[in-house]
Amino acid sequence: MVNIRNVALSAYRSALADGTSGGFSKTQSLKKIEKPGKSDFAQAVDSEIRRQRMDDPISASRAQEIAAQYMKVEKPLSETVTDSLKKVNDLQTEKNMMIEEFASGRTQNVHELMISLQKAGLAMRMTSAVRNKVMQAYRELAQMQF
Repeated sequence: MVNIRNVALSAYRSALADGTSGGFSKTQSLKKIEKPGKSDFAQAVDSEIRRQRMDDPISASRAQEIAAQYMKVEKPLSETVTDSLKKVNDLQTEKNMMIEEFASGRTQNVHELMISLQKAGLAMRMTSAVRNKVMQAYRELAQMQF
């Protein structure tokens, strides 16, 4: 992975070391650039970035894979929401079933009951939070003037 700070420091060091061949020295004052183009420092930064990318081609290909993974859409939003609501409903159904089994004495596993209660409660709170955000966004859109 290319680290900007390391690239800049490395380019600065190489430009300082190159003071006799058109680079810049520590005592050289800042001058206006008369002609458009890249300064020695910018050229050193570019060459250092190219060098680091060549040293680590795996990270460049990995970055492309990650970008492609995030860019593809596996299923539409409506299906995602529907699937999420089905999972929340399943957790609620499982919770109710475990409460009935525990109350009737068929099971004595308190730990699994408490885990099921927490899962269902957390899923319901998350669903409510998402619903509230969607409603807030809808209200903001409704109030916009076009």
